[in-house]
Amino acid sequence: MAQKTILAVEDDDIFAAYLETAITDLDYVVLGPVATGEEAIAQARADKPDLILMDINLAGEMNGIAAANHIQSFSNIPIIYLTGHSELSSVKQARITAPYGYLVKPVSKQELAATIEMALYRHAQDMKLKESEERLKLALASSHMGIWDWNMAANEVFWSREAIEILGLKDIGGTFESFTNLLHPEDAPRLMATIREVSTDHPVFRLELRIIRPDGEVRWLANSGRGYFDGAGVLVRMTGTVQDVTERKASEETLHRYKLLSSVHPETPMP
Repeated sequence: MAQKTILAVEDDDIFAAYLETAITDLDYVVLGPVATGEEAIAQARADKPDLILMDINLAGEMNGIAAANHIQSFSNIPIIYLTGHSELSSVKQARITAPYGYLVKPVSKQELAATIEMALYRHAQDMKLKESEERLKLALASSHMGIWDWNMAANEVFWSREAIEILGLKDIGGTFESFTNLLHPEDAPRLMATIREVSTDHPVFRLELRIIRPDGEVRWLANSGRGYFDGAGVLVRMTGTVQDVTERKASEETLHRYKLLSSVHPETPMP
């Protein structure tokens, strides 16, 4: 496995030399050190390091936070900030760049090793999660399926972008009523009955129902979900998927009519 590369950004020559030696001793490849935010940006763009150790206060016009923010505009390199005791007030400002750690100078080699190892591990896990989420988004988009999550205690509903598109809305309010307002009058009672039947013994449900979209179009939706319960067995949350099955329902209806006609008139051609 190739050695991980670490870009050191530090304007104190003595501490920069210490970082270079310590990082090398920890069996990483050192890039730099560089002393300014502008140099850090240029080297990050050119060499794409696996991690950046970024001093917050740097020589030149750009501090480490601004440099990190710029780097994150074109890459997802994890960043660990280096700061002195007198600069701890800058840590709050640095949070906007979602760093993978902070180190207060002076830094022992053991502390440096642990922080780097943890940052690289967390970043690898984040990338796996991001890839998984991207695959899920592709699968949902290709299947014309959306996701919803209903916090029943707070009456707050999250709808994925795909779900909002299926409902035919530019946006949807984050309450259960914002969905039930779209229901076909004949199907609303079935939805409420299905919710009442969800229990610890039968937490999973599937229901097909109609909605009337804002443009007046009636669409069939297949809803699948699961209920979650608190320690007292009270239903507190439901999550699931919604899929537009209007075309399938139309095909089923056409086939049903054909079967009825062919039973009376056997010569009826297939639709």
